[in-house]
Amino acid sequence: MTDKRSRGRPRGTGKNDTVFLTMVADLMVKTPGLKYTTAMTRIVRQRTDWDAASPEAAVRRWQVKWKVQGEALLAAAHERAMPKPVARIGRHSRLPDMSEAQAIVTLSLDAVRNHDPVHYRSLETTR
Repeated sequence: MTDKRSRGRPRGTGKNDTVFLTMVADLMVKTPGLKYTTAMTRIVRQRTDWDAASPEAAVRRWQVKWKVQGEALLAAAHERAMPKPVARIGRHSRLPDMSEAQAIVTLSLDAVRNHDPVHYRSLETTR
């Protein structure tokens, strides 16, 4: 019989703590040298929307999940913390076309004209 049930309490709570564990990883990246348990206790003190019997129970549940997912969460946090590359204006970059910008301005002015013709005249003089 391979269908034998294991003894004791079932593993896992089924609660989704991804949001909190992501916050832990972000806090650890932002504060180098911070241990994950310390980051967890800080987040438990800051937030009240965690679902556990006590703050200690929440931290303990997060610790178990961190041991499984921690490395991946830290890698994702490091990726999020990296500065985004700045788009350079060069030979091969595409600048917005002025005709597109003019079309947007014309649509906006038409909407104002249809809604409030009196104020439209003042806007049209600044065009």
